Amino acid sequence: MHFVRPFKKLPLHSVLIIIFFLTHGYSEYIGLIPFGDMLYYFAIQLLVASLFFLLFLGLLRSAGKAGILTTLVLLFSLFYGAIADSLKVLPFLGVLSHYRYLFSIFIIGIIILFIYLKRSPGTFQRATVYLNCVFTFLIIYDIGFILLQGSSAAHVASNGTGINDKHGEQRKRPDIYFLIMDEYSGSGTLRRYFNYDNSAFEHNFKQQGFYVAASPQCNYTMTVYSIASTLSMDYLGWLPKGQESAADNARANKVISDNKVVGFLKQNGYEIHNYSIFDIGEQPSQFDPGLFSFRLKLITSKTLLSRMDKDMSWILRVYLGHTFSWVEDDLRQRFRDGNERIINLTKSAASTTSGRPKFVYAHLMMPHKPFLYDSLGRGMSMDMDTTSNSNAENNAYLQYLVYSNKVVTGLVNELLKKTKGEAVIIVMSDHGYRSLFVNGKSIEPVNNFNAVYLPEHDYSRFYESISNVNQFRVVFNSLFKSDLPLLPDSCTCD
Repeated sequence: MHFVRPFKKLPLHSVLIIIFFLTHGYSEYIGLIPFGDMLYYFAIQLLVASLFFLLFLGLLRSAGKAGILTTLVLLFSLFYGAIADSLKVLPFLGVLSHYRYLFSIFIIGIIILFIYLKRSPGTFQRATVYLNCVFTFLIIYDIGFILLQGSSAAHVASNGTGINDKHGEQRKRPDIYFLIMDEYSGSGTLRRYFNYDNSAFEHNFKQQGFYVAASPQCNYTMTVYSIASTLSMDYLGWLPKGQESAADNARANKVISDNKVVGFLKQNGYEIHNYSIFDIGEQPSQFDPGLFSFRLKLITSKTLLSRMDKDMSWILRVYLGHTFSWVEDDLRQRFRDGNERIINLTKSAASTTSGRPKFVYAHLMMPHKPFLYDSLGRGMSMDMDTTSNSNAENNAYLQYLVYSNKVVTGLVNELLKKTKGEAVIIVMSDHGYRSLFVNGKSIEPVNNFNAVYLPEHDYSRFYESISNVNQFRVVFNSLFKSDLPLLPDSCTCD
């Protein structure tokens, strides 16, 4: 048969290994990686493979030999993380997972194999057929697994059905501003562990007509799970406690992208403005803080280039931050620009009208690291982001929190002014400070911040210990008489 001939003679394995990398990765994250992203990555890797193949072909004058070397290079590049992680857990071999040893072994192996292939007169047809068969079998196996699993993993969110609007068209729907202060601790935590009185910040909200919960709490202590739970108005029953994985992160991101809150509001004529760090439907995030692996990053995060980018950047920031200050400055500037962009977009949204109500989700990465400013607005040393001194880090966090108070207060005051007090404004945090240690013991960041402004000031449904999962249940019950039952307020402390 004609199709068997090229399978025997051509080093198709140099292409098949790329396909296997993608199918195997997708089989671990079914429904969470867009096909278009994988197709784009395949094209990039195919170009890389072609360049290496042409280089080795020029040196060896044999397609079979060039294909073997090309496949070996791709194997090391694409599966570097898997190789290194496997070595780490093996007794006596863990040291080999370090860059210097693994790279040395690879380079020496490539040189030895190159010399052997150069001197050998054979065409290595058997090796070509063997590699072609192995990767073909692996691809078929993964595709079969994917088909058997189906696309059930993709169906992780609802479109907002089950929420009633008993007011119907009879009542004007107010604009809703949902402002998140990332990793902002509640006043109880600040008072107990930081000896800081945050009442002035809360008092400003109360003066403006906000309801400020006295002892609110989060339900999850990681941002992606907390926001997923908040916007789905439910607990993440599928999330294994204490054993979260990259797949769980991606699934939570999927929940955020297609969440109940936005689904309900869109059904009721709301415009959606996504000024957050997450994708919402077709609207991309405003900036990527680099904290999560979503979409294609789920399978590319373990490649050689991704590992080097992550590890080497961290090493340069920690050990050579002063010498190569641009490395740390790039991260800090990304957060600085991202926060500023979100603030400006939120203000702009309040200045425009389209005749339709709007839902604006603004997610500020503050007072989350990096700690950019002190309480007076002066730039803070980058040393505070990497210090091992918990007291110094706690102080830097508090300084940045006080600065964040001023920024958020100014933003809220402007929103109230531009909307003439006719919009709903929710200001809350996803969770508290995650790096708080007292006498060497980690303090769970459960206590958070929660304040809400309703134009009619009817806060009869709100209560002091409200948690994030019930936030929009109470808001929708207040605005639309939705009669949503409240869930138990508890924290999984993931």
